[in-house]
Amino acid sequence: MKVIVKEDAEHTETSKSIIVFPGLKSLTLADLPELKGFFLGKNEFRWPVLEKVKMDGCPKMMIFTFGHSKASKLNYIHTGLGKHTLDQCGSNFHLTNVTQETQLSMCSTPDMIKLVQFPWSFSNLLEVDAQKSDKLLKSRIIFPCNELLNLKNLEKLSITMKYGESKIEEVFEVAEGTNEDVDIGMQSVVVFEKLKEVTLGRLNNLKHMWKSNRWIVLNFPNLTKVSINKCRLLGHVFSSCMVGSLLQLQELKISDCESMDVIVKQVEDSETRPNTTEVVFPCLKSITLEKLPNLKGFCLGKVAFEWPLLDTLEIKDCPQITVFTNGQSTTPELKLIDTTFGLCHAMEDPNSFIQTKQKEHNR
Repeated sequence: MKVIVKEDAEHTETSKSIIVFPGLKSLTLADLPELKGFFLGKNEFRWPVLEKVKMDGCPKMMIFTFGHSKASKLNYIHTGLGKHTLDQCGSNFHLTNVTQETQLSMCSTPDMIKLVQFPWSFSNLLEVDAQKSDKLLKSRIIFPCNELLNLKNLEKLSITMKYGESKIEEVFEVAEGTNEDVDIGMQSVVVFEKLKEVTLGRLNNLKHMWKSNRWIVLNFPNLTKVSINKCRLLGHVFSSCMVGSLLQLQELKISDCESMDVIVKQVEDSETRPNTTEVVFPCLKSITLEKLPNLKGFCLGKVAFEWPLLDTLEIKDCPQITVFTNGQSTTPELKLIDTTFGLCHAMEDPNSFIQTKQKEHNR
């Protein structure tokens, strides 16, 4: 199937009559590998009550209707990747003439983006919910390096494997090499202004959420919630060069990750190491660390941490933890620490508490 509505052969090329679907509320186009568009003639379309459009598995579709298309109640389009806004592509859903093969040639590895169906799918992407997307879960990398700057509208990321095994190894790719390799210009900092929530679950092959190197640093200034569960190969959550951007982070929950040894990994490369000796999480109120058998600490670098609003700290089933942070931790609002041993008063900073409990445990 190449089109949904075929142009009448009797119509002239200049025909621009208006076609109205007065009662159509929902439209789903799925698994149509040859589909090029809903209609390729020059007629205008009106969809006065259309509220929901879902398109999945239509890799050759480059335009919805060739003529103008008006759907006053339609604000979003759902694809196999997630939820997209129509603000940038317009009411006629017009798509730029960039092929999937062109996108693949721009990436550092050829298998990372086979799921992509439209050239605009990253630039107007609002939410990713991969619980029902087999294609997404079979991709090695979710967001390739050349698309990072296009994720300016992304607000929510949720990737959870319900059953089977995911192939995802990396969420945000930062390719090794120079700026020229990743087509990201001279910009060294990529800012995800709107991303607020990240949830990852049961991704057994995930090794990196987001990496920063000497050429590219990722910042998340409005990220408020991070939840990670059952990602057995994930070794850390943040790198030390990006934590300074987490100014709005309020809730952090990490559980059942076998390989997790630190939450914040100290960057060894001097070119990416921050000059500051202190990190402040001004909005972080809750930290939960649970069932992390190899966790040695929150951060093992020498940086001091301040948590002015932290009032909830849970550390359970983390037998290898020896210190919360190597540097000083200041937690003025923290009164209790919920541990494997029960609720305990936080009379001192978390470091002193952990060291005391370790001594008691080793007796």
